Amino acid sequence: MVFSKPQVAIADTGYLRVSPSTCTVANGGDVRCWGVGIGDKASEMGNALIQSRLSEPVQNISHNNGWDVASRYCALANAGTYVWCWGHDDPSTSPVFSAPVRNNLPTGFVAKSISMGAWHVCALGMDGTVRCWSSIPMWGAADGQSGPVPECATGLDADCQVRLNTEITSADANALDLGEGRFATQIASGGYFTCVLLDDGSVKCFGNNDYGQLGQGDTDQRGMLSGTYGDDLPPIDFGTDADVVQIAAGEAHACALFDDGAVRCWGLNSAGQIGLGTSEGAIGDEDTDVGDFFPRVSLGTGITAKSIYATGQSTCVITSKNLLKCWGLNDQGQLGIGSLSNYGDRSRETPNNLAGISLGTGRTARVVDMYWNHFCADLDNGQLKCWGFGLYGQLGIGSKKTVGDSAGEMGDYLPAVNLGNQVPENVINPSISGTLKVGSTLTAKAGTWSASPAARYAYSWFACTSSQSSHSEVGIGCAQLTGKTSTTLKLTSSLRGKYILVRITGTNVEGATVRTSRTYGPTK
Repeated sequence: MVFSKPQVAIADTGYLRVSPSTCTVANGGDVRCWGVGIGDKASEMGNALIQSRLSEPVQNISHNNGWDVASRYCALANAGTYVWCWGHDDPSTSPVFSAPVRNNLPTGFVAKSISMGAWHVCALGMDGTVRCWSSIPMWGAADGQSGPVPECATGLDADCQVRLNTEITSADANALDLGEGRFATQIASGGYFTCVLLDDGSVKCFGNNDYGQLGQGDTDQRGMLSGTYGDDLPPIDFGTDADVVQIAAGEAHACALFDDGAVRCWGLNSAGQIGLGTSEGAIGDEDTDVGDFFPRVSLGTGITAKSIYATGQSTCVITSKNLLKCWGLNDQGQLGIGSLSNYGDRSRETPNNLAGISLGTGRTARVVDMYWNHFCADLDNGQLKCWGFGLYGQLGIGSKKTVGDSAGEMGDYLPAVNLGNQVPENVINPSISGTLKVGSTLTAKAGTWSASPAARYAYSWFACTSSQSSHSEVGIGCAQLTGKTSTTLKLTSSLRGKYILVRITGTNVEGATVRTSRTYGPTK
C-alpha cells in the first residue's frame, strides 16, 4: 500500500497469530518502532522512542503479510534504488528488533513503493514495471508468488528446481511479464500471492490459488510456469464496465475498489472477510463467481468506498461518509466494535449494518493499516491511534491492555500514540479567502497542521499567469511578490488578471515542511 505520512506497518508473531510490534514512518520520513516490550509504559513512548532505526529518511514501509514467528519490515529509501529490512523473532524468547540491512535493487530500477507477502517482497517501479524477490532463502519462488521462474516449464526440470531452492535476491529480481504494452499502477502482496493493478484498470493476480484468491474461477496456481503469466494470464473478469482504482490483499483474499466506489472481494472467507454475511466457502474458485456474477459488498444506502485495506482475515474501508468500517476476524477486538465476535460471517452481518469505528469526537481516518489482531489509523488531525491486541505494547498507549473488545474503549477513550517530536505535517491544505477585486484584501488560511513541538509559519505570496492545482509546489508561470510575507495581501492594479497563490512554511526544531494553496483567481 501507498501511505500518506505518518504511515504504519504492523508485524505478527506467526503461529500464535498475535501482532507484537508496530513501525511508523513519522513526519519527515523518520522510522520509529514500538512493541516487543516497548510501549507498554508511557515513559517508553514520545521522545523516549528510538528516533530512527535507519540512517536516512524513507518513502514508505511495508510488513510481511502472513503469520510466522519471524516478523519482517522493509522500507523504501527516498532514492528508490534500495530498501532497508529488519524484523524480530517471537517476543517471548527474543524481544528485540534486528539491525536494518540494506538491500540493493537491480541496477537502473527506481522503485516508488513496495509490498510484502509472507515470504516475498515486490517493488513497483517509476516506469510501471514490477520486480519481486524472496525475503528468505528457499521461499518466494514457490507457487509463482514472486512471478515466473526462467526456464521453468513443468516445475520438475533442473532449472526450475535450482531457482525454487535458491533465494531470489532484491538485486537480481526480474521484471514481471504483465502482458504486452501493460504496466502497473499498484501492487498488493497477499500471503502467498500477488495482485497487480494495471494501467487500463484491470487486475492480474498470480501465485497460490487454494481459495480462488487469483479470481480466475478455479484453484489453479499461476505465475511460475510458462503459459500462466503475461498475455497468457487473463485479467480478473469483474463483469461489464468495471474499472479498478485500488486493490488490497489479505492472507488468502483480495479486494478491489472500482471507479464508481463499489467494492468486490474474493478468495478465502473463513471469518466473513469477503463481506457478504456468510463464512461459507470462498469467492473466485468457481466460474459462477466471476463476470457479472461477481458479488459486490453492501456498504449502506448511498454509501460508497473511498479506499480499501485488507490483511490476514479482515477487511476495512473508508467510506464516502468518512466512516471506517471493518469486518472479518475479530479475535482480539481489532474490528473496534466492543466484542470478540467476528463480523461478517453470519446472516445480516454485512458492512451496511456497521455504524463505523469510533475514533473520537469529530475524528475521521485518512489512512489505515491492519494486521492479524491490531489495527492503526492515521487521523484527520495528524494523530495516530491503534487498537486490538496490546500485550507487547504494540498499541503505543503505555499499557498492555487489549482495546476494542469491550464497550467504552474506543472513541475519546482511546488515546493517541505519542510519537514525540516530529517535523510539521500539513493535514488540511492552505487556502485563500476574500474578494477577487483590485483594492480588496485577501487572507491566507494556514490550514491544519500537526507538529510537536508547535510550528512557526512563514507566508509567501505569488502571482500566477494561470490556474495551479498542486499543493506541493509553486508551478511554472508564478512569480513571488517581493516583500509580501504577512497573512494578508492587498490586490493592486498590477495583479489584475492574475491568479494568486500563497506558500506556507511550517518550521520547528525537527525541520520544515512547505505547502501551497491552490491558485485563487483571476483578479478583476
